[in-house]
Amino acid sequence: MKTNIGILFSVLALLSLSACEDYVSNVEPYNDRLVSEALNAERNVPALIVGVDNQVAWTVDDLFRGADGLSDQLIFDTRNPMATFPGYQMLDEGDPLDYRDENAQPYDNVHELRILADTLLYRVRNNITFTRATLKDSALYCGYFSSAYAYYLTATYFGRGPTEGGSPINLGHFIPSAKLYQTAIDRWNEALKYTTNAYQIRLVNSLMARLYLFIGNYASAAACAAKGLVSPDAPWLAKYDLLNDNAYRTEAGELRDHLMADPRFNAYVVADTTEAKRIKIKRKTGTGGWVFYSEIKYVQTGSTVTPIELMDWQENNLMRAELAVRGASSDNALTLINAVRTSQGVSALPAGTVITLSDPKTATSYNIFEERDKALWIRGLRLPDQRRFNKWHLAPGTWQYMPISLNEKMRNPYWGTE
Repeated sequence: MKTNIGILFSVLALLSLSACEDYVSNVEPYNDRLVSEALNAERNVPALIVGVDNQVAWTVDDLFRGADGLSDQLIFDTRNPMATFPGYQMLDEGDPLDYRDENAQPYDNVHELRILADTLLYRVRNNITFTRATLKDSALYCGYFSSAYAYYLTATYFGRGPTEGGSPINLGHFIPSAKLYQTAIDRWNEALKYTTNAYQIRLVNSLMARLYLFIGNYASAAACAAKGLVSPDAPWLAKYDLLNDNAYRTEAGELRDHLMADPRFNAYVVADTTEAKRIKIKRKTGTGGWVFYSEIKYVQTGSTVTPIELMDWQENNLMRAELAVRGASSDNALTLINAVRTSQGVSALPAGTVITLSDPKTATSYNIFEERDKALWIRGLRLPDQRRFNKWHLAPGTWQYMPISLNEKMRNPYWGTE
């Protein structure tokens, strides 16, 4: 009876409020939220740019950790008592499920980055009046640059089948990786129209060189790499702290190593102790004395966490070295590789060493596939490298892309059709 009386009084109170003509207009405006239209002001543009930049970091750590788990860089083994999530085991076995967070969350994050970047572009072009042309150019550069990067990530890491890269966009039809890559190139070229900053120009060229390298357009890759990052250019980094932590540290390293470094990384260090300067691993013991290796590259230092290198001059050097071996440039591959090794504290290769693409190394030869494995490890690049060098480590028919998320498939009837 008390419950019924309480409900009756509540209903009567609401009815009495509705009898007042202006009770809604007397409600104070929200102070804990901001409607989209309120962002359409020049004073908000710097914050919008920061928001897009932060989304890049929020996106890549989960994505790259998953991609490295699908590749042969990180492994899953239940003899490690900390390895318990079955989604990581499925990644390691090349059988990722579209509804698992290990796959679905990175997919959603990449598309959120694309939407934020494209929305910034729309606001700047259509809704904001600028008094500072330099700020407008900065916003347009950020929007095109980050949108291109989102398209690049989508094309490189996701697919509708084991070897069929691509994704739908905006609830549309499936778009193959080749078309997504072309959109990325177009938008990076557009970004270049809005900057005169020499570093930004070199960074964009390095990113375009990587994309062209991935699709096998070696002439264009060489042309872009020649205009890319050089020593001592600073790397482009995704930065983290304890509020926005690095997923490598939380799920594949210092905090909890569901995924572990493949044993070959310890073999690299044993063969050349200087490799420990760039291959940072820690020996651990699991069930029955089983030995495994946890990556400790990504660690907490004070309130910050090790950033992820998204592009640096060392990678640009390795691209130039590879392109020289492929005959697309006249660069000296050995010199370029040794510059990378020296910068990372690793012993230089002897003079006269023959550089190959992926041939087994000998006393007088060395290959780029292995050098990239060491110099660029656990930053999401091994998966596309395995595909393009035809070095897939699992049985035919296993997934070489992360799947389009189940959420996308359920709300988009066109996701599988072109």
